[in-house]
Amino acid sequence: RDLAEKSFVGVYLIQDGVLEYANPRLAEIFGYEVQELVEKKLVLVFPEDWPIVEENIRKGISSEVKSVHYEARGVTKDEKTIYVEVYGSRTMYQGRPAVIGSLLDITQRKLAEQALYLSEEKYRTMIEQSNDMIWTLDGEGKFTFFNKRAEEISGCRLEDWQGGDFSPLIVEEDLPAVVEVFRRT
Repeated sequence: RDLAEKSFVGVYLIQDGVLEYANPRLAEIFGYEVQELVEKKLVLVFPEDWPIVEENIRKGISSEVKSVHYEARGVTKDEKTIYVEVYGSRTMYQGRPAVIGSLLDITQRKLAEQALYLSEEKYRTMIEQSNDMIWTLDGEGKFTFFNKRAEEISGCRLEDWQGGDFSPLIVEEDLPAVVEVFRRT
């Protein structure tokens, strides 16, 4: 009990759809006091994620799987949406099956992933819609990317040049200077 009470992750025990145990960290993650959660029906799950949570609780209790691991959204006491990563496994509690596990608040990670995804989409759109030739080379001077405009202007497709050297696209008398700049860069 001391281990669970002082844990940095949320620890829970669910039986018959009721939260029979919640450690202080689990209550903190959702903005409650422990006594507000214990021995009550689960109210922490984002409504659209209920099917995921119910299915994983069912799997855990029925021993269909040894353990469950999934992500879901939760709702805090002040009605904010958070993202959680849940681990659980079957146990016996007062002679009946239950699910015991841990829960991590991964909201910051999920928000960072979403921001990165949006940034990548914006970057990809800008690159693909550019009127300029844009390509990337690896450290050896081999093509790793051509945008559509580079394909149109050069008449080459990335598939044809991927892994190929850039030097055939440079005018012969400019090649030594370009190679030197590439080497220094």
